[in-house]
Amino acid sequence: MHVAVAAASVYAVETCAEVITGLFRYGGGRVLSLSSPMQRYLRDALAARQHIGVSEENYERAGRDRIRRFAACLPGWPQSAFRRIVAAHSPVPRGLDLASRAN
Repeated sequence: MHVAVAAASVYAVETCAEVITGLFRYGGGRVLSLSSPMQRYLRDALAARQHIGVSEENYERAGRDRIRRFAACLPGWPQSAFRRIVAAHSPVPRGLDLASRAN
């Protein structure tokens, strides 16, 4: 459940940042003023994007969690096969296994 909430949080923050960036882009010269609330909204959205809790690593964790649950449903499929698949598709260098620390 926690993985799904984290992935949903990333999606929400990314979507809000895209919407606010679009509004800012098409808002005209008025939004460039420091007194414009759009300035603050844009800064807040961009700052939220930088927060570690909504990093895109959460998408990777969610994907690994889904694969793990799917693999558990396959009778006779060894967990070592799951580990090989995840390791082969992981962007993390082999010496630095962040996935084992995240779970």
